[in-house]
Amino acid sequence: MRLLLGKARMETEPLLGVPESRRQKTYSSLGGYVFQYVYAGYRLSVQPPGKDFVFQVLSQRSSARPLIIRLTDSVVAELAHSAHRELSSREQYALAKLKLFRILDEWEPQAVGASSTWSVAELSREEACEFWNTLDL
Repeated sequence: MRLLLGKARMETEPLLGVPESRRQKTYSSLGGYVFQYVYAGYRLSVQPPGKDFVFQVLSQRSSARPLIIRLTDSVVAELAHSAHRELSSREQYALAKLKLFRILDEWEPQAVGASSTWSVAELSREEACEFWNTLDL
């Protein structure tokens, strides 16, 4: 799993696609831990170009921690080419959400609540293809 520490810029960029009402959802990980998460919206990323999907994640004994799933334009373009069509914003969100679930399956709750820094997880080409096939679109 590749996690990158984000810069302060991420905290000040406005979010796009913000839901009208933020719904807290629950995910039970493969490790048996239960996490709550809220989708906050996305930001356009510059380096590399793409979208940063922002989630607030908390576990049983921690405060909310921001987690960003980065979906690069190059990965989206490759999937679009193989699908012979553009990916919708909902499909891109679904890919980001599946990456979020994978991270939660691998993390211990202490790791999620250990720091309030922005963490960025980039969706690899291989993961995107795997998730795309899982979506069966």
